[in-house]
Amino acid sequence: MDKRKKINLKKIAVNLFGAIGYFFCSLQWFWATALYLSVIQNFVVFISPEPSKKVNISSPAVYLNPNPLTTALSVIILIIVVMFTLYITLKLPSTLAKTSKNIVHETAEKIAPITLKLQHKKDTKKMRLQLTPRIILIMKILLILVPILLAFMSQFIQKQSIDFFIAMYVSLGLACLSLIFFAIQYSLARFLPVKYQELW
Repeated sequence: MDKRKKINLKKIAVNLFGAIGYFFCSLQWFWATALYLSVIQNFVVFISPEPSKKVNISSPAVYLNPNPLTTALSVIILIIVVMFTLYITLKLPSTLAKTSKNIVHETAEKIAPITLKLQHKKDTKKMRLQLTPRIILIMKILLILVPILLAFMSQFIQKQSIDFFIAMYVSLGLACLSLIFFAIQYSLARFLPVKYQELW
């Protein structure tokens, strides 16, 4: 195995843990959003116009005798739906991880020149390469901490659908998983070694 392949395998191994970390971060944000569903629903009801009253006309019940063609079609549709659901379930973690990684990296690259300007340092490629991994690390920490704060603030919602302690336990559990996988990623990067610029 040549040197380049070894380096690629190291990067893949290290970034796999980063991808799992991003996946649990995404779950944290989904959970935090779910805690505020009642607020979102109230806002949507408030801004949407009142629906016009409709007259319901009850239609007579129709009973159909099942025939083999209808049954076969129903089974085929069911199989397609199950396969599609499985595909989405398997594809979702990698899609969430890649999307999160792209957002974090693009934001860090945009913030780096502004940070260098505020620090009165020269905006060079070398300085950006040094600064970007630090910004990414700070952003990962913020991605973990903000949903915990949102979960804590959810106790002040009037109509909270989920018990506060359950909300906090789930939020802290997901945060711990995110933190563990990111910590493993950075530890492996130091041990293997892989440059921090190449981390997801």
